[in-house]
Amino acid sequence: MKQLFLFLLLWQCTTTTIQAQTKDCLDNKDQSAQFMIGKWEGTFKQYACGINNQYPMIVEISEVTGKRFRGYFYWNNGTDMDNRTVLEGEVKNNKVYFYEGKILEGEKGSLVLDGVYESKLSNCNELTGFWKITQANPQCPDLKPNKKGGDYTIRKNETYKVVEEIAERKVIVKQQLSVTTATVKIEIWDHQQEDGDIVSLRLNGENVVDNIRLLRKKYEKIITLQQGTNTLALDAINLGSIPPNTAAIRITSDGKLIKEVVLKSDMNTSEAITIVRE
Repeated sequence: MKQLFLFLLLWQCTTTTIQAQTKDCLDNKDQSAQFMIGKWEGTFKQYACGINNQYPMIVEISEVTGKRFRGYFYWNNGTDMDNRTVLEGEVKNNKVYFYEGKILEGEKGSLVLDGVYESKLSNCNELTGFWKITQANPQCPDLKPNKKGGDYTIRKNETYKVVEEIAERKVIVKQQLSVTTATVKIEIWDHQQEDGDIVSLRLNGENVVDNIRLLRKKYEKIITLQQGTNTLALDAINLGSIPPNTAAIRITSDGKLIKEVVLKSDMNTSEAITIVRE
């Protein structure tokens, strides 16, 4: 009887703690969705549209207005092609809803859009829920409207730093170069020992590469330059096992090598290069 009493007491305390955490997130004074700011990562399990598989699920929220928010989904369909889609959402009736309606980057036609992701808060840093479509969709003829087609659990990445925090770091310009094209290709990699460095690349204050782990394999990205001076900064998201974060960056234009440089950054400073588009 004593053991049963202790078990019930512990269960009640745990339940109360979770409820309190959830209340802190949803019932804050201004009813804001501010707690959603950041990066959420987990796994999506799909069992509809002729697919029975699971995929990495990344949700990045960067803009909040009241109980509504905006950001991106990042999907990897198992190939080298990553997809980035527009995400809009809201906190309503003690639940969190994601709406996905447009592909920005990646393989068009590989995703079923116009779905709704309905989530509940396990605690302030975890969302569990399911995905459904709300109307007939030719990409998914076997899934009837409002029938569940997948489920997921995502957790907030505590190492993720939002742009507002990183923007306060001191930027040290290491080199300057000039190009005549509107776009250039950026390649970034760990040219030394892979030690878990996670970085972002910020162009004129906006992230163009978000929270990637530096590998010996090069990560490629095409970026668009504004007329005149552009500042490309390397931001450290963590410090890996061998501080500071060190990345090799290669810049090419029209297939020709323009510059290869090594940048170093920590949690206080971000090294950068300036690219002048003539």
